[in-house]
Amino acid sequence: MDNVKPKNKEIKGYKLLGKIAVGGMGEVYKAIHPSLNKEVILKKVSSKTKEIFFERFKKEAMIMSEISHPNIVHIFDYFIEGDDAFIVMEYIAGYNLSEFLNKFGKLPLYLALYIILEISKALAYSHKKGIVHRDIKPGNILISMEGEIKLTDFGIAHKATKEEEKQNFTKSGTILGTVAYMSPEQISSGKNIDFKTDIYSLGIIFYELITGQRPYQNDFTIENLEIIKKGKHIPIKKIEKNVPDKFVRMLEKMISPKVEKRFKNIERVIEIIKPFVMNKFTNKDFFKQNFYKLITKDDPKEELQQFEYPKILFNIEKIIRICFYSLLPIIFFILLFVFFPKFYFSVLFPNKLGVLNIKIENKAAESKVKLILNSQIKGYINYKIDFDSKKNILQKNNIALPVGKYNAFLYYKDFVYIKEIIINSYTKQKINSLIFKLEEENKKLIDLYVNVYNSKEKIKEYKLYYRKIDENWKEYTNETKLFNNSGYDFYIFSNGYNISLIKNVNLTKFEKELRLDFLLTKKRVNIKLNLPPFPLEISIDDNKSGFWDMDGIIDEKYGILTINKEMFIDEGKHKFSFENKDIKKTIDLNLLNDKTYNFYFDYDEKNNSLNVKIKTE
Repeated sequence: MDNVKPKNKEIKGYKLLGKIAVGGMGEVYKAIHPSLNKEVILKKVSSKTKEIFFERFKKEAMIMSEISHPNIVHIFDYFIEGDDAFIVMEYIAGYNLSEFLNKFGKLPLYLALYIILEISKALAYSHKKGIVHRDIKPGNILISMEGEIKLTDFGIAHKATKEEEKQNFTKSGTILGTVAYMSPEQISSGKNIDFKTDIYSLGIIFYELITGQRPYQNDFTIENLEIIKKGKHIPIKKIEKNVPDKFVRMLEKMISPKVEKRFKNIERVIEIIKPFVMNKFTNKDFFKQNFYKLITKDDPKEELQQFEYPKILFNIEKIIRICFYSLLPIIFFILLFVFFPKFYFSVLFPNKLGVLNIKIENKAAESKVKLILNSQIKGYINYKIDFDSKKNILQKNNIALPVGKYNAFLYYKDFVYIKEIIINSYTKQKINSLIFKLEEENKKLIDLYVNVYNSKEKIKEYKLYYRKIDENWKEYTNETKLFNNSGYDFYIFSNGYNISLIKNVNLTKFEKELRLDFLLTKKRVNIKLNLPPFPLEISIDDNKSGFWDMDGIIDEKYGILTINKEMFIDEGKHKFSFENKDIKKTIDLNLLNDKTYNFYFDYDEKNNSLNVKIKTE
């Protein structure tokens, strides 16, 4: 019934765009608000319908007029025109959660938890107002193109009086709601209905989001109603094993058939979910930025993978409980590792790990030693060697390392000793040994040759800076002396170019000269485009100017701005254009190097215009 043209083009100043739904109670239209000039929803019910429907419609308007929350659909107006009553509501362009589930089947853990978290916030607010929704289901949860999660349809909601709150809302009445999501007490003639019935229904939705199926059938049969009342369902772990235990326990508490065993309030659900989600995604806008792609792309596999929870190899909570009740076996294994470490290498990881013993001889007392083992596979692995300052021999045994080739850099006084070692597996070689004999050797001056280029030519004007490893930077001059048997870092500075750095240049005692080649990249202006209120198409200089991304790769396609975007362009005068089908904003700027330009977007609904604020750093 989508977008059926109405007979009357206007109702009380609201310009009708089309009829989008027809039901037993009335009709639903899309319209334009006369003063706000934005799309809204008009729900209509005729007084000729059954009195109970008309009263329920009026009750919905009264309840929603008291609510104002970002996770609840906003009501603008309620009026009667002739024999019909109308509710004017916020229009949400996107999907309901039921349609979302039909598209994806089931959702990744983080995405499911985020949706439950947002609806929990809506319920926390409405419960404080004394309102029980009583019809929490996927069809009543809306997801906008911008990733906003909103609760709607308070048609059978109940607002308790103070007396009813004291009496736990106990009231008999008609069974209202959708069976698969209804609590046992809601099925039992609507008795004992309070906030916990919403918690129950939300738990059922969480189960469905994670598994892709409902725990109970949506059949109004005696057999199915008995199953719901007894809470007999397939445990979530049998369908989806990769769910942390704390969320399994949270779910079982939410959908317990016994009211007294559920959470006392929805705030407890928020407390469990929020830290878990926000610790993973510290940027609160991350979900909103990715929902647009989830909704609009035909196959958004990459976007869904960002919300996947890593496969659980070891259940930490269970390990803690096992350790608590099994102290003696744990102590046994600890002692086994301390006194017989080779057991672990020979039994657990015979082919993947090797054993390294390090020995340093002829060390002067009180002198510091720093050893770095550098693997081409694993990056830097730092080992701090403990020693008795009275001894001149240092030793560290039974170091477990992945099999592979390593370079060992030993820093002692002003000297650096370099050795190469291959770590063989325990199966192939029981012990790999690395021995350093430290000697006071004479350092020799080396000759330094430096070449500095950009992408086109050699650069003559620059400054070279150097430092011994772990010391302060100094400018290199004609009087500077560099020695072999030492380690250095270098960097080049030249006006108009980014700094180029070369680290960990280790010179052996055999080195006589050092050649350094630096390739400099041109400095460019940093542009940061923050998320606009709606998708915008970007162009710079009518797409005649290219830009560089964070990795220095040039591109000429700006695309549509749906997330925060960062780019680099050449300094000078540029024309920026931001537009969609209804709005276009053009800005001329003279950009300077060494500055960052932050673009912030704001929509003026009254004048239907886009405001752009620019701040420099």
